[in-house]
Amino acid sequence: MARATFYAHFRDKEDLLARVTADLLDGLSERLAPAVADSAIGFTGKPVLEMLRHAREERALYRIVLRGDGDGKLLQMFTDACAKATADEFRARAERNAVQPRIDPDLLARVWVGE
Repeated sequence: MARATFYAHFRDKEDLLARVTADLLDGLSERLAPAVADSAIGFTGKPVLEMLRHAREERALYRIVLRGDGDGKLLQMFTDACAKATADEFRARAERNAVQPRIDPDLLARVWVGE
């Protein structure tokens, strides 16, 4: 790709990497949707299994994002998106099951995603 073509599509390298990360997150979300829906009654492990399968299939991209090279923005972007989606799911399950979470869903999601 010529330099002019690159800059016609991306502002800079960080913009390219942010788009790659966003695409990776979109693919992961798409992949997890059926597994999360199937496990509405409790923790089955299906979402984690699908996430690991996605990581295996997109190994090269996950290495770039999760390595946290440079300023760590890609890793932060990935972690923030995963934590938000996880907290939203925790809240939805609590509401569906008419329970009050004992731990703040945002905090629990950060710990869950961090592990």
